Amino acid sequence: MWIGQGQRRWSLSERRNSACIGGAVRDCCGEWLGGFTMSIDVSSVFQLEARALYVGLQFAWDRGFHSVAVESDNALLRSGVTVDSSFGELRLAHALCERNWNVYV
Repeated sequence: MWIGQGQRRWSLSERRNSACIGGAVRDCCGEWLGGFTMSIDVSSVFQLEARALYVGLQFAWDRGFHSVAVESDNALLRSGVTVDSSFGELRLAHALCERNWNVYV
């Protein structure tokens, strides 16, 4: 089963250190399989997007999906998840990608 983290959404609050993230998990035909939302503390938009990526991957892993296609318009984020990074959320996402499943970025 292929899933994508398509339609990832986020928004910053007026405090600028709090945000909401969410993602929709869909199969290869675009059928909705699930989704997630959460509030987080952030310091940058990149950290926000990296956290959404990590949470989406964890969501897929926890539900037993074996093949995942990650969709993101952030090239730095896409390249960062394929190598071990010093950035916390990317390091966690990279560790998830190294598990026994197929993750396509």
